[in-house]
Amino acid sequence: MGQYIYIELNIFAATVTVVLLFVLGKKKESFPAGELFAAVLSAVLAILVCDIVYWLVDGKTFFGARKINCAVNFLYFLLQNIACSLFGLFCFKATGRKITAGFSAMYFILAAFSVALSVASLVSNGLLYTVTPDNVYMWGTGIWYPLYLACAMGFLAFGTGVYVVEAVTARKRGDAAARRDARYMIVVTIIPFIGTAIQITFFKLTTIWICGVLTLLLIYSKIQAQLACRM
Repeated sequence: MGQYIYIELNIFAATVTVVLLFVLGKKKESFPAGELFAAVLSAVLAILVCDIVYWLVDGKTFFGARKINCAVNFLYFLLQNIACSLFGLFCFKATGRKITAGFSAMYFILAAFSVALSVASLVSNGLLYTVTPDNVYMWGTGIWYPLYLACAMGFLAFGTGVYVVEAVTARKRGDAAARRDARYMIVVTIIPFIGTAIQITFFKLTTIWICGVLTLLLIYSKIQAQLACRM
């Protein structure tokens, strides 16, 4: 019964993501870093679809079920860090910062490392996760899964850090409104960390990207409100 609740929650979150993509499509040019925000939404939507398929096939024994389970878990891990790295870039660019060559190189190396771990998991069962012979997903053992998770959380923390800097800068120049907006964004970007803590504590409780969609919805609403005030 529990798996159907998770499927329904993921379907709801995916529906919200599709609506955001549709609405953003009409306002992408005026939305700060709109292309990056759309890319984050697209990656998160793909993750949610993978999670829905996972819940439908995990533990099932029909022909090809284990192959499907392996494939969606590989895509889930691959897309997860891509979404996190894109989110960090969005926060950076949405605040008006320029992406320098040095910054791009450092960011690319970290993103490439996390993607490489995901690709390696495809040929090394147990590196990040294990799909048992009876088609049940389990976490991997050893140091690689914590390293992967650290990369993902690092990208999210970078996004939060951008707004911490914004809040400090706004305080120094005495801009109360900008400081208030930055504080709002700090709180909002912390939500996925709460989802991560819950998911790590309670195995197979998928809360990271449901919380992620809530964060994206709140960010979209806040930026739209800011744009409306400037008109």
